[in-house]
Amino acid sequence: MQRLWRAPRVADPAEIQGSGRRLEVLRGERWAPIDRRELRAGDVFRLLEPDGSPVRDPETGAERWRVLEVLAPDPETGEAPFAAEPLPESEVERAARRDGAWWPGGAALGAPRLRGG
Repeated sequence: MQRLWRAPRVADPAEIQGSGRRLEVLRGERWAPIDRRELRAGDVFRLLEPDGSPVRDPETGAERWRVLEVLAPDPETGEAPFAAEPLPESEVERAARRDGAWWPGGAALGAPRLRGG
């Protein structure tokens, strides 16, 4: 399968600030809250809606991104946008979503299924 190259997306700080969305960064194997001004190149982050559901990239379906570069601050606002790339789901995450499993730090994935014993 050929992977098509995509240009990194430059995040608009206004998308996060004032939206009620929460930003979390992956530290080891845990997600931790972080202020967007603390993001650095290489950080893996995700956005959560006010209700805790993950924000999903409409083009790729990704729910987490890697910061490629923090750009120069806007001279008018002082806000520094950053370039980020979407990260695809792992096979484990895909299987959990397919089976309706709950994923730590998130909500139930997919439709729940009852299994008989």
